[in-house]
Amino acid sequence: MEVILGAARINARGGISGDAPGDQKQSNTPDYTGEVSLTKFYMHKKGWLVFRAKDPAVARKIALTMYKICNNPNIGYDQGTYRLGVVKYGSDAQVKTGADCGSAVRQCVREAAGIDPGNFNTGTEPEALMNTGLFNQVPFTSEEALREGDILVTKVKEHTEVVVNAIVASNGVNVSEATNAYYRVYTSKWLAEVENLKDYAGIEDKAISGVMVRVPDKTVETRVGLKGGHYLDWVTGYDPEDKNNGYAGIKGKPIDRLQIKMSDMTVMYRVSLVGNKGYLPWVANTADYAGIKGKAIDKVQVYVK
Repeated sequence: MEVILGAARINARGGISGDAPGDQKQSNTPDYTGEVSLTKFYMHKKGWLVFRAKDPAVARKIALTMYKICNNPNIGYDQGTYRLGVVKYGSDAQVKTGADCGSAVRQCVREAAGIDPGNFNTGTEPEALMNTGLFNQVPFTSEEALREGDILVTKVKEHTEVVVNAIVASNGVNVSEATNAYYRVYTSKWLAEVENLKDYAGIEDKAISGVMVRVPDKTVETRVGLKGGHYLDWVTGYDPEDKNNGYAGIKGKPIDRLQIKMSDMTVMYRVSLVGNKGYLPWVANTADYAGIKGKAIDKVQVYVK
């Protein structure tokens, strides 16, 4: 397993400000090419300062949040107008906005611990992090010694990164593995599996009648409502041949509502309706359901955080 870092890097024009909001360079996920993106570990010529969360749960949430920021096409790089957009809209930003390397790290801490380290820049970042009481500063010894959620600041205080994947993960499953949602839907047949937001599951204007969702090493519960009717039972399986627990739905009977839940993570999902090209709003776990009663669903997207 490689050590993977995440950070806001540079805008699409190779500058630091003045470009359009959103990530103009992101072409896929996981994103290794965008303005705000992942990269393999590299040793900065001036060396790294390392700040490690005292609570491993906070560290993991920092890593998860940076992973989300890097893979959100609505968050681009900017040190000007949109610099604090990630702080305003969060890692799940649904409007095109921006971040620089410092504000991205700030939002990771905010979402992970509920504590705002303040509007720091990389020059004041070490002090701002330590003042939260959440971190210890540890010496950098090797790539292998880094841990998930570690915050790296160059010794010259000009850039900052978050360790998204470490060789030894906090719970045995690294962030980029644990945050992959896979899902399939049934129209007149089972369609190909989709990973995260790389695509959608479904065919425009063809009603879906079955849904199954999985996240490696996690339990995912899914249920659907039959069009104009009642909810079916929750299922936890992922098997197109298992009518009882392998998928949610009844083949040939269109669905109009979808609910997905996890006990230890938040699953985000949304749907579009037959005859309507736009998506309905994202839903988190069972805060609501995705769909409109009486209106058949034709497309589904799912990711976890």
